[in-house]
Order: sequence, then C-alpha cells, then structure tokens
Amino acid sequence: MSYWNYRVLKKDGALGVYAVYYDDAENVQGWSESPFSPTAENLGELRTTLNLMLESLEKDIIEIEP
Repeated sequence: MSYWNYRVLKKDGALGVYAVYYDDAENVQGWSESPFSPTAENLGELRTTLNLMLESLEKDIIEIEP
C-alpha cells in the first residue's frame, strides 16, 4: 500500500518540508512541487499538521540533485 509523509528535502541549496510519496516497497516515488505552508480550519488541525511536520525533522534529509 503506497503512502506519504512529510520529509525535509534539500533542493537548490535550501531546506523545506515537503509531502513525499512512497510505493509499496517504501521507495520514494515523488514529492510535492513546493514546500508546505501549514493551514487549517481550526487549531486542533493545525497542531496535528505541525506535529507531523516536526516529526520530519527527526528523519534523514532527502537531497534532490538538480
């Protein structure tokens, strides 16, 4: 089953938090075009999103070569 999560990517020398998509074997298949800027309809949703983004800081940085 494929899935996604937030990960820190280094693109063009800058770090950002992106949505990264994986295949069933957990290989990276792609990522969002732009880094995420969290938005939500309420504080609970915003807190959840921010916590998921903070978890990405504990994982290895994915470096994207030009």
